[in-house]
Amino acid sequence: MTADKSQLPAGSGSSEHEKEGSILSVTEEAETSNKTTAFELADTIEQTLKELKQKLDENYQKFDKSVVILEQKLKEPGQ
Repeated sequence: MTADKSQLPAGSGSSEHEKEGSILSVTEEAETSNKTTAFELADTIEQTLKELKQKLDENYQKFDKSVVILEQKLKEPGQ
C-alpha cells in the first residue's frame, strides 16, 4: 500500500530534499566559517612570531653589547 505523492499534503514530498539542502547549506557555512577562523588564526600566529622575533633580536643585541663590555673589561690591564 504505497501512497501516491499527488495525494500527500503540499510540501510533504519535498521535505526530505529541503532538509538535505538545509544540511548542505549549514555544512557549507560551517566550512566557510572554519576557513575564515583558520586564516585569522594563521594571521595571529604570524604576527605573534614576528613580535617574538623582534624581541629575540632586541635581546640578542643587548646580550652582544654585554659580551663586548665584558671582553673589554677582561682585556684591561691589572685584571
